[in-house]
Amino acid sequence: MCIYLYNAKIDACVLSGYGSGGNFITEHIYKYSKNSGVIGLCVYICDTDNSNEIIVGCIEDIDPLNEDYIRMANGLKKVLYLDRYLTLKTDSLIESLYLNGKQAIINSLEFQQLTSSIYKLIVLKYEKSIETIANNNFDKNNLIDISLPEKILKLLTWNATKLSISKKEYNPNLTIIKYGIYFAYMGTNVGSETNKLRPVLVWKKHENNNNHNNDLYYIFPLSSKLSGLNYNYNVQLDVNGKQNKLMINQGRVLSRKRFVKILEDTSTKKVYKLSNNQITEIEEKIQNYFSIKSNKKSI
Repeated sequence: MCIYLYNAKIDACVLSGYGSGGNFITEHIYKYSKNSGVIGLCVYICDTDNSNEIIVGCIEDIDPLNEDYIRMANGLKKVLYLDRYLTLKTDSLIESLYLNGKQAIINSLEFQQLTSSIYKLIVLKYEKSIETIANNNFDKNNLIDISLPEKILKLLTWNATKLSISKKEYNPNLTIIKYGIYFAYMGTNVGSETNKLRPVLVWKKHENNNNHNNDLYYIFPLSSKLSGLNYNYNVQLDVNGKQNKLMINQGRVLSRKRFVKILEDTSTKKVYKLSNNQITEIEEKIQNYFSIKSNKKSI
């Protein structure tokens, strides 16, 4: 498959904003500075979780020993390799590549082929990381950590689930109300952070009327385990005659897409909503908890 770019001479055009996290565009081709000071070409793919860091595809001269590339026609004699990618600082990108007065790009099908190959490379990289962790699976007493397989399996399963959640549309039939309780995906997290699919209380709503896929809700998770009720951030809460623990210290923002279904009120068959007395108690506990936190000196 060939990448058909705009044919004719290459024009240079330096754009402002690069070097400080400029607005790069997926599928577009850019010039970047290599460590040796040589100018290279790359295709912007995406940002990373690290500040001012991006992932790009590599456009290079043909390697006669490597045929895993997409050949580009006419305007460029280089090829786009499918078996490699680079992680660059944004200030490495110098300028856009222009061909015949238009910014050089690859089309969507070619981008799909490139990213499919890079996904496999990234998965392989993390397989090796997991293998390294598993081969060094010892605790501080030099004993094997038997909980590690469960941690790895839960994390891998959650990552697949999270990707599926991020791709789907929100459920328009699920109305989210303040002080209502719903089941939502909390995910597989770190340390003592709350995990898994569990009931959550909606405390604040931040809805986007233009796109409800972007709605956010501040929630407090619930647990059926009643330990720790002596702490001011845990509140005992009766839900359908069963005692639960509301964890104020585990409050967080969730996307609307994470909400799965209502926790049904057994008497009304609708979403369970806190009573006025419960709301008063919970609000007092929340305000007390956050006022205590805000009065502490910063470290």
